[in-house]
Amino acid sequence: MKNYEQSIKDFNPYLYSFAHVLIPDALQARQIVIDAFEKLHLEGKLGEYLELNRPGKSKLKIALLKSAYELSIKRAQHLFNGIEGSEEVKNFGEFYRLEFAERAIVWLKVRLKLDFSSIQEITDLDRYEVMTFIARARDSLIRTQGREGVKLPEVGA
Repeated sequence: MKNYEQSIKDFNPYLYSFAHVLIPDALQARQIVIDAFEKLHLEGKLGEYLELNRPGKSKLKIALLKSAYELSIKRAQHLFNGIEGSEEVKNFGEFYRLEFAERAIVWLKVRLKLDFSSIQEITDLDRYEVMTFIARARDSLIRTQGREGVKLPEVGA
């Protein structure tokens, strides 16, 4: 149990920021984090990952991000319509107007600095699709914000 609680503390900052970018609502993002851990626990994978050494923690990170992504996909459209007017969405409207997968991939690549294979694993997209989403998102943000003004939200736990 202590290992589980420590993992939540360890993984919460980046997992929460990712969930918040996908669904820009603090309460919903926290719920995604909890549900991502719970999903792995119910699948019987969480304990397995927690017992692994440092390389295993990387696998847990990818598994948690994948769970958060999958859970967010299911909730995003329903929830996003209700929070379109939030301050976060107003301040970073161009970013939040990107397609769901584009937002996810940009965040994973730029903020979490994940490599393409990790992003592919999280999103279940092939390398070409990931690269296409990144290019489209970059072009869209540059077109709307200008080359020097591209900003991503600052999201903390």
